[in-house]
Amino acid sequence: MVLLHTGIILPLPSMDFFHRLTNQLKQLEHLHTALTHLPNTIPLGDEKYNFVSWAPDPEDIELYGSSEAALNHALKVTFVEQIGESP
Repeated sequence: MVLLHTGIILPLPSMDFFHRLTNQLKQLEHLHTALTHLPNTIPLGDEKYNFVSWAPDPEDIELYGSSEAALNHALKVTFVEQIGESP
């Protein structure tokens, strides 16, 4: 217990509190590292990944329910399938 100058008695934080706090600090440090390594500008693309004039296919919007879902599908098709390919 901690006695504050106002006369209020508070319980000490549990070790679980400090464990969660430590984990959150580690996650923030990781996020900070990732963000500081981003390029200053976003490349507009190249022949393989050119999304400059990309717009979702109206049929995909209807199929997936929204333009965001159609974009998500297009990104999966473009990037995720290539991750599993052998060099």
